[in-house]
Amino acid sequence: MEPTAPNSSHQNGPGERPHQTIGDAMRTLLGGSGLPPKFWPYAFHHFLRLYNITVHGDNTQSPFEKCNGHRPNLRYLRVFGCRVYALPNRDRRPDKPLADARVGIFLGFTKSMKNVLYYDVVTETVKEAQHVAFDEAMNDLSAAEKPPNARMLDSLRSGSEKDVLDLAVPLPDIAVSTRAFIDIDAFTAKLNLDSSSPLGMEFETCSRLHRAYVSTIHQAPVGRKIRSFRRSYLGSYVVSVNDTPVYAPSDIERVLAELRASDGPPSTVPIELAPERKSDHNATARRRSTFGCKIFVVFMR
Repeated sequence: MEPTAPNSSHQNGPGERPHQTIGDAMRTLLGGSGLPPKFWPYAFHHFLRLYNITVHGDNTQSPFEKCNGHRPNLRYLRVFGCRVYALPNRDRRPDKPLADARVGIFLGFTKSMKNVLYYDVVTETVKEAQHVAFDEAMNDLSAAEKPPNARMLDSLRSGSEKDVLDLAVPLPDIAVSTRAFIDIDAFTAKLNLDSSSPLGMEFETCSRLHRAYVSTIHQAPVGRKIRSFRRSYLGSYVVSVNDTPVYAPSDIERVLAELRASDGPPSTVPIELAPERKSDHNATARRRSTFGCKIFVVFMR
């Protein structure tokens, strides 16, 4: 594995081209539905579903058909962001003449496509439902309130292709990052090459991402208290040491070996950590409880 040079993303074309495709697709889905950028995770998953059931290039089969051996069922597909009416969860319906359907915005399907994800406009939460009805033209809104997708459907129904071509779609500004982590924090670590932990930390390899993460903290960086630093960064991934990108603990050892071989090694080195924790450490932290607290035991028959 070799990192690309700075500002040279074109050197990693097979990885960068899908990022551009996904970014353009998310902007298109959100712009056509008139939804804000906070719904980008649902647009991301919905586009991947559409991409995997579409034939690409010279292939005669879609990725879905190659993996499952049969063609996908497309009759469940709906326009992303359209109006949806969902029946709420209930034991019984007390008053059938009264309509109690929840009004929401369609955000995609679950993995099985038997349940839909929708945004409840009243409670402002994302919910799942099975018994739903779709209104892709969003007839409950006026022409001025409809998003671009619904206005395009109205224009196609009326046969006015000019209105479709002249319709301006505001695309949200969504940046697609090529980094493995969203946030990266920089610190100045004390360097003691005579210690078994030169950086005041110990590192191991994550079985999920196969990257180096902080497994033990003996000493906090400059200007940080060890208790708060340990609470916030135990299990965090290591991005770089001494301005050198690292991926595995062996990369950290290589940087330390270069520092030992240098004339007059520094007393401190810069280190970058990703606050995203290793999953095992998060699970362990959630299992910790105060000694002597009250617990409740549920017996299953």
